[in-house]
Amino acid sequence: MSSRAFRSVIHRREHLERHQPAARARFGLLEKKKDYIVRAKNFHTKESRLKALRVKADNRNPDEFYFKMMNSKTKSGVHAAEVERGGKVSGDMLQVLRTQDRAYVNVVKGAEDRKIERLQSNLHVMSTSNPLNKHTVFLDSAKEVGTFDAAEYLGTDPALLGRTFNRPRRAQLEEGGGVTEEGLPTKEGRKAAKRARREKEKSYAELDARMERSEKLGKLAGHMELKKALLQKGRRTKVKEADGDSPAVYVWKAERKR
Repeated sequence: MSSRAFRSVIHRREHLERHQPAARARFGLLEKKKDYIVRAKNFHTKESRLKALRVKADNRNPDEFYFKMMNSKTKSGVHAAEVERGGKVSGDMLQVLRTQDRAYVNVVKGAEDRKIERLQSNLHVMSTSNPLNKHTVFLDSAKEVGTFDAAEYLGTDPALLGRTFNRPRRAQLEEGGGVTEEGLPTKEGRKAAKRARREKEKSYAELDARMERSEKLGKLAGHMELKKALLQKGRRTKVKEADGDSPAVYVWKAERKR
């Protein structure tokens, strides 16, 4: 057996760094070599930085001046730059910034309006101003009115007569296994109808949220348009105060263009 293989086989004692003696326990943990290396590197880094600053201060030109000195000062030996006030922005720059904000709001509102149109195309929007969709059937006599069966005429299940959307015919329900032999909806058919109703309610909730968001964006765009108009020259008169989210209304005096 070689000496290298022999050294790997025999057990050798692992030398560990000693811990803090009990008599010095009040001083905390005993500093190990790795802790000393980190502390020494930090100390020498700060020492080199202070040395470089002393050299820079010794070589400073007392007559040196630049305009940034006008907006900076020292407090208790610490340099502090003054923050520029918002009023220093020119009117042209302010108008450009507001134009960019207004363009962003218009882009977001346009995207919301397109999503609303897609949702409305897939749903039957039922509002209080418009009546529900009706299916009118004309009969020849009062006797036919008394014996008229709407489910039989429409070829669907009686439980689906109240629906003005997605109302399948009886043949479609039978092909999909949605009704029993007696013509009643099966458990799977009821689950499918419940799932469809839940999806419809979710779509309506999304439509309401997007319409509300589009309305808020429209009011915000109106406020921005008013601020842009107020930056223009010309005599104007306020005819209506701001009411809630609605901006104030101004009327400009007509001026003859040269």
